[in-house]
Amino acid sequence: MFPSNLLSQVSLGRSGAGIFATHVELAKRWPELVPVMEWVNLASLEIWLVCHSCVQYNSRIREVMLFLGKWFHDDLYQYLLI
Repeated sequence: MFPSNLLSQVSLGRSGAGIFATHVELAKRWPELVPVMEWVNLASLEIWLVCHSCVQYNSRIREVMLFLGKWFHDDLYQYLLI
């Protein structure tokens, strides 16, 4: 059975359990991960921040949206707990 959790997949890959697919920027964090099949064209990672239209102008909601937008833009993986 293949783990469906990204953290489990990365841990298995780092331990040498086999080949797995993950985000390129995430994999760059560990030198023991070696890229293979680089010719495969994978979709880019998109993140959407959405809220209900009736609260989009609420100052607190807006501040959270701006914070999250900056956080993801700066470094999507900086707080990954691996």
